[in-house]
Amino acid sequence: MPTIWILPPPTQLAQDYYAKQVPPPVAPTAPPEVAPPTVEPAPETVNNGGIWYGPIPPDNPANGWLWTPGDGTLYMYIDPGVWSQVGTNW
Repeated sequence: MPTIWILPPPTQLAQDYYAKQVPPPVAPTAPPEVAPPTVEPAPETVNNGGIWYGPIPPDNPANGWLWTPGDGTLYMYIDPGVWSQVGTNW
């Protein structure tokens, strides 16, 4: 039966052998700095072709237009002149 050599743990080896076998510690490098994205503030009111975002509803909406005051509610314009709240999962 062949002899199987098992080395002792590194702390029990001769210190000169241990020092030669262990790689030197690598200093951690800082991650590169990433500039935060620039975000332009939204104007007071926005009209995107039937979707209106602003604190007050649009002056002259068409049937089916959507409006949100920005508080998590959504309204749809239904003729004649009624804003009906639409249920959402927001």
